[in-house]
Amino acid sequence: MQRRTFLLAPLPIATGLGLAGCGGTGGGSPDGQLNVLVSPHVITSTLEEKLSEFEEANSVTVNLTSLNEDQVSQQLRVEYGAGNFDTDVFLFRPLQDQAQFVNNGWLLDLSEYVTQDGYDWEDFGAPTREASTSREGQIVSVPVGTARQMLFYRKDLFEAAGLTAPPTDLDQLEEYAAKLTSGDVRGIALRGQRAQAVTTFAQFLYAHDGDWNAGGEPYGDGALNSTEAVAALEYYGRILRESGPDGVLNMSWAEGTAQFQQGHVAMYIEGDDRWPEFTDTEVSTLTEDQVGYAPSPAHTSVVPAQALGIASGTSKADVAWEFVKWASSKDMAATMQGKGVMGARDSAWEEPETAEAFPEEVIAAVQEGNANGVPYDRPRIVKVGEARDAIGNAIAAAIEGGDVAAAAESANTTFQGLIDAEKSEFGIS
Repeated sequence: MQRRTFLLAPLPIATGLGLAGCGGTGGGSPDGQLNVLVSPHVITSTLEEKLSEFEEANSVTVNLTSLNEDQVSQQLRVEYGAGNFDTDVFLFRPLQDQAQFVNNGWLLDLSEYVTQDGYDWEDFGAPTREASTSREGQIVSVPVGTARQMLFYRKDLFEAAGLTAPPTDLDQLEEYAAKLTSGDVRGIALRGQRAQAVTTFAQFLYAHDGDWNAGGEPYGDGALNSTEAVAALEYYGRILRESGPDGVLNMSWAEGTAQFQQGHVAMYIEGDDRWPEFTDTEVSTLTEDQVGYAPSPAHTSVVPAQALGIASGTSKADVAWEFVKWASSKDMAATMQGKGVMGARDSAWEEPETAEAFPEEVIAAVQEGNANGVPYDRPRIVKVGEARDAIGNAIAAAIEGGDVAAAAESANTTFQGLIDAEKSEFGIS
C-alpha cells in the first residue's frame, strides 16, 4: 500500500453562503482509501513509521495529510461547515475545537466502538474519559496526548532553606514561596499574562472549590464572581505580588520557563511537558541534581492536548475506527511514551519504555494528575479565546492589587454574554 504525506496551504475562512463555494455537500475518501488529517508531532511521526502495518492489515491506503495545528482547525471548519466530509479521521486539540465540533454535530459518536472487547476504554484515566464525552453523554474523541500542571522546584534551594519536601497544599505553597524569596531569587513563578494565565490559574480556582460555570456544566451560568472564584483570584494575585518575579504581568509559559532555567525562581508551576527543558544544558543553567518534580499543590487539571476524532459524515466509519483503535492501542501508547509523548492510557505509565524516558518523580506526578485531575483548564465554550481574555483581565487586576471583586464581576458579565449567545446560536437549553 502506498500513502501520501503532504502539506496543504491554509484555506480562507468561509462564512454564510460563501461555504457553498467550497465544493457543495458530500465528499469522502475514495474506495480503498482513508483520509487522515494530522499536525507535525511525535505522535504523527510514530504513526507514520508504522503505517504500512495498518494498511496491510486492513487493505486500505491511508492518505496522511499534515498541517500545523491552527491550519487543521481551519481546514476542518471550512470543510465540514460546507457539508463536505473528505477527511475521515483527524488529530485535533479538543480544548480549542471540541465544543464547536460537538455543537455542529461534526464528530461521530464512538460510544459503541470504545466499549468493544479488547480496547479497554477504562484504561484511559477518568478525567480524560470525561473530557472526551459530550454534554449528551456521547464519546466523541479518543485522547492520545495529555497535559497536566506540575510543580518544578529547586532541590538545592529547598535544602538551604531547611525544606525537606515540596509543598502539598496552598498554605504550604505560599509559606514556602515567601521563605524562598531571598536576594536575586524569587520564591515562585506563575503565568501572569492575562489570557495565558488562565491555564495556570484554573487549578487554583478548583482548589478553592470554584469553577468557571455553576454546577461545573459547560453552559451553566458564569461563576467567575462567586465567593470561591474571588478567593482564588486574591490568592493568585497575592502570591505573585509578594513572592513572584518582576514583570509577571507579561509572563507566559515562555518567560516563566526562562526564569526557572536561569535560576531566578525557586518554584515554578507549568505544563508537565516542559520538564526536559529545565536540565537541557543548551538552554538551562540547572543540573539534574538541582531540579525536582512534584504534583501541583493546587487541584491540577489533566487535559487531552491531542485527540483523534472521526467525522460524523464519513462513509468509512468502521475502517476509520480501526485506524483510531490502532493509533491509540496499548502497544502504540507505550511506543509513543518511549519517545517522550505524555499519553492518556494508564497502563502505558507502568511500561518499561516510560520508565526509560521519564524521571520517576515525573511519572508519579503524572499518575497523580491522571487519577484526580479536573478534565478542563478553561471554559468549555466555542469562544474560549474571548472568555480567556475576560478572565485574564480579572487575573491581572488581582496581581496588581486592584478591586478583585469588581474585576471578577466585570469578567463574569462578559463571560455570561458569551454563554447566552452560544446557547441561543446552537439551541442549547
